[in-house]
Amino acid sequence: MLEPTYPSARFQGDLNPNAADLKNPVYQAYKLLQVDFMIARIVAGLDKFFYAVTNWDAYHAPVANRVLAGHGHALFARSI
Repeated sequence: MLEPTYPSARFQGDLNPNAADLKNPVYQAYKLLQVDFMIARIVAGLDKFFYAVTNWDAYHAPVANRVLAGHGHALFARSI
């Protein structure tokens, strides 16, 4: 008869990182990418208001500017 299987202790340790995981280069690369992608999303989101990284007006569709009679920037203008 088949007996139910339970997660082994090895897999339980994978859920909670410990000091040994912090020295693992694969785990370090994973955490670095996780933090970098989080920061990149925040910077890109804030840049739409502050125009520090790029000129977002260049990304407006020409159709939108024609429909808005050339006032696309006013519609998508920064709030500051």
